Amino acid sequence: MNYPRFAVYNFTGAVIWAIGVPVAGWALGRAIPPEVLDRWLYVIIGLVILLSVLPTALHLYRHNREEVHARVRSRGRQGAIRRDALPDELVER
Repeated sequence: MNYPRFAVYNFTGAVIWAIGVPVAGWALGRAIPPEVLDRWLYVIIGLVILLSVLPTALHLYRHNREEVHARVRSRGRQGAIRRDALPDELVER
């Protein structure tokens, strides 16, 4: 993608985000009673944090898993691998 096109998309996204987040906060603030918000605020914050961290955690898990599989395949050509050196998911039962 060339830079001018990227800049247009970036600016458009920034405007939508800058308007959408406060409007969503205002609308939810009017729709949710204060006593419900007081009770569930920390749960909501925790879910937002979890949903924010989840994509990175999944990416790292998949990357590490592929790396382990590649290491096992390359070592398999070089010789035997100790069973206790492998992750449980790779050990045949």
